This record gives sequence, structure tokens and C-alpha cells, in this order.
Amino acid sequence: MRFFSTAGPVRLDEHYAIPPLDRSGLRNLLELIQRKQYFALRAPPQSGKTSVLNALRDHLNGGVAGDIRCVYVNVESQVAHDATPDIRTVLASIAEAARVL
Repeated sequence: MRFFSTAGPVRLDEHYAIPPLDRSGLRNLLELIQRKQYFALRAPPQSGKTSVLNALRDHLNGGVAGDIRCVYVNVESQVAHDATPDIRTVLASIAEAARVL
């Protein structure tokens, strides 16, 4: 049974929601990625940033963008206790996420 989520990333199979890529400006994001440009995703808390990033990751890894592969790593817990996170821990998290691909 689906329900409205008020915390954490939206899962379309569990929550009522507008699909994240339908409201994210996907065409513009893909253009920036193809041109190898940076972009920032900024919005208020609980507005769907993580859901958009996870959906974008799945979209890119689905082969839509050719040879581009994407991982999502949340390093928030690494910086919560110290403003200078241990870079080895962050790199290990990225490497672990990349192994799944």
C-alpha cells in the first residue's frame, strides 16, 4: 500500500509522488552532464533533492547517456562530527558504490 512520505528519499513503488525526473529539468541536467559541466542541486529541506539524484543515477545507469555511469554516495554522516572528513572513508564509500555497477 502506498502512502505519503515525509522523510527520506521517495520510492515511487511505496510513496505517492510526482516522478522526480518529471519535475527536475532532466533535459537541462543531461545537457550539462554531456558537456561535462558541474551543476548544483539546491532546494529547501524535504523538497526531493535526494530523490532527484537517485532517479538521475538510475536514468544514467540505464544506458540512456551512453557510456556514463553514476554512483550516489551520501557523505553527510562523515562530516557531521568534523568539518574535515577523513578522505579515505569518503573514497572507500565511493569505491564501494562503484563496485555495484
